[in-house]
Amino acid sequence: MEYSITAPFTFGSSINITTGTANDGSHAFMFPNTLNTFAKIRILATDLAGNYAYFTGNQFSIDNTPPTDISITYPGLYLRGSS
Repeated sequence: MEYSITAPFTFGSSINITTGTANDGSHAFMFPNTLNTFAKIRILATDLAGNYAYFTGNQFSIDNTPPTDISITYPGLYLRGSS
């Protein structure tokens, strides 16, 4: 999992969230308090044979408003986070 805070969303300069985490449906992560309106997240899955697939989420903002509860649902993929 990684995120990018640069437009036009070049993941070559992305920030790593985690590597090698279990595919258990959730991962807790706190974004740094860096105000930004060009954020995107990407999730990459690789199997033992080296095949891979990825999901890139829609653009979102990081601001200083306290979060309530968020969920991102994508067919076959479910992410959830809360404060």
